[in-house]
Formats: sequence, C-alpha cells, structure tokens
Amino acid sequence: MCTPFTVHPDLKAHDAKMIQKVITLNGYIHTAYAYSPSNMTMIEGDDGVILIDTLPTLEFAKPVVEEFKKITDKPIKAIIYTHVHPDHISGVRAFVSEEQVKSGEVEII
Repeated sequence: MCTPFTVHPDLKAHDAKMIQKVITLNGYIHTAYAYSPSNMTMIEGDDGVILIDTLPTLEFAKPVVEEFKKITDKPIKAIIYTHVHPDHISGVRAFVSEEQVKSGEVEII
C-alpha cells in the first residue's frame, strides 16, 4: 500500500507567507514580493523609475508590470542588475524593449 504524500507543517506555514504583493517603503520604494523565486524592486524618482532586477521569466514579470503601473506611469529610466543569474535578468523584456535600451532611453547597469 502506498502512503499518500504529505507536506511538513513547517513548509505549509512558510508557503502561507508567500502571498504575492507589492510592499512599499518610504512611499517611493516598491518591492514585488513572492511573484517568483526572486524579488524585484522599483524606486520611484521625480521623473522616472529605476528597476532593480527583473525576475526570471516574462510570465513571472508580466503581473508585476501591471502592479507597478497601478503605482505610477513614470517611464523606466534605468534597470540595475544585482548580478546576472537568469532569475534576476530574464524578465527584462516585460518592462522595456531592446530598442529602448539600444537608443539609450533606458540604461542597463
């Protein structure tokens, strides 16, 4: 007889904390939490925003685009990659186009 799979209670408790939300700090720093295995942050300036990391895929990033649009319609001026692992950079095309980067409209740092 097979035993059904179970999940340890500690893992269930941890999973319950992983609710997708945007957390705002000081009114202008917005972190997209639990949209993917990695997080990303938007810093809102006077005339534009800076993104820090862009999540692992377009599918993970697209809901964050919509949430950030609810906060501001300011243009993206720069994207900062904390490091180049795919889970931090591969969602970039959900936020900006290759043309925006090539033209200098958006700077990748």
